[in-house]
Amino acid sequence: MELKELRQNAGLSQILVSKALGYKTAGAYQKIESGKQPVRLEQIPALSKVLGVNVDFLLGLVYSKRIKL
Repeated sequence: MELKELRQNAGLSQILVSKALGYKTAGAYQKIESGKQPVRLEQIPALSKVLGVNVDFLLGLVYSKRIKL
């Protein structure tokens, strides 16, 4: 599942995800979502949290996107 699809399924805007990752505008996250820029390692936990998926799912290590508490 792509980041854009995860974001849309969560009902989030690019600007909201951008701010969760520490960006001031949606432009930087838009580059990540389109594959023009990689996600920084230190951003992965925040991205996981805002999208509501576990880190392993974002990294492609598991197929279930559920967060285990």
